[in-house]
Amino acid sequence: MALLKRDDGPKQTKKERTLLRNHLEDLGDLREERLTELGTLAFEMNERGNLDQRQLWEKASEIAKIDEEAELVHRGLTEGLTMEQLAEIERSKGQ
Repeated sequence: MALLKRDDGPKQTKKERTLLRNHLEDLGDLREERLTELGTLAFEMNERGNLDQRQLWEKASEIAKIDEEAELVHRGLTEGLTMEQLAEIERSKGQ
């Protein structure tokens, strides 16, 4: 039955799956670190009465990039994509 047939393209290996899971966990840890840094920075700036919005936006931008990467890795895990397929998706975003 064609509806149930899986695509015959490249398959995600167990090693790739493990690497992606570990990377997603690392990204979560990194995100938490950056959020803490952003909160501390905002608090310290507020204490000094000198909010530097450019610096706050730069920190927030770092977090957004981490989130984007985490979404891609999560997609790879959910859809069973290979590292090469994920790299191709990432390259196509830049175009």
